[in-house]
Amino acid sequence: MIRKLYLSGLAALGLAISSQATPVLVVWDNAGHVQTINDNQVGDSASGSGQIVWVGSMGVWTLDVSVGVTGGTTNQPILDLSGSSTSSSAGILNVWYGDNNFGPSIGSLLATIGGTLSTGASLEYRADYNTANDPIGSSVILMDNTYTGNPFSGSDSSSINQNGPFALVQHVILTHTGAGTSSYDAMLSVPEASSTAILMGFGLIGLGLVKRRNKASRA
Repeated sequence: MIRKLYLSGLAALGLAISSQATPVLVVWDNAGHVQTINDNQVGDSASGSGQIVWVGSMGVWTLDVSVGVTGGTTNQPILDLSGSSTSSSAGILNVWYGDNNFGPSIGSLLATIGGTLSTGASLEYRADYNTANDPIGSSVILMDNTYTGNPFSGSDSSSINQNGPFALVQHVILTHTGAGTSSYDAMLSVPEASSTAILMGFGLIGLGLVKRRNKASRA
């Protein structure tokens, strides 16, 4: 139900999902557990291309939902990474979403994030683009900020002039000092000035998905 609501929301915004890219979602913790989910492969609950949804557990962590979605076009891509994660004790969780085969792109590269944190928790958000076109690699860092407030939000931008192909990468590092639940929604994009409303709606869908999942978990 949650996945259907999310994807129907994307359709309502008129976002085109790229069929050329190869999205990958990687989740790992500080105890050595690793889960790699490729688009339309084992573990991906989303049926469409450019969309990865994973729900699962590892170590002290229960990932109520982790979502990576690619929208826009090859020269004006939009990557959204959102999730809600609960820990039974202290731990560190990494969530990585990357996609590639973008370009040519000229203009601004915009990164934004917001969410809520459990008491004593912190979240580091990294966003960059990779000129080697590697969705699990990192090269040019756009944003690397750590947040401790609740709620939290941040944004950054940089110019981009790439013929391509190149990859875009988002990386969330969530640290809990004890049991608790944290959520986030991050977006990395190369927008047009006229795309502001679409980008805001894209982010609100991700936040709405997390809130729906939290309400369902508490029910």
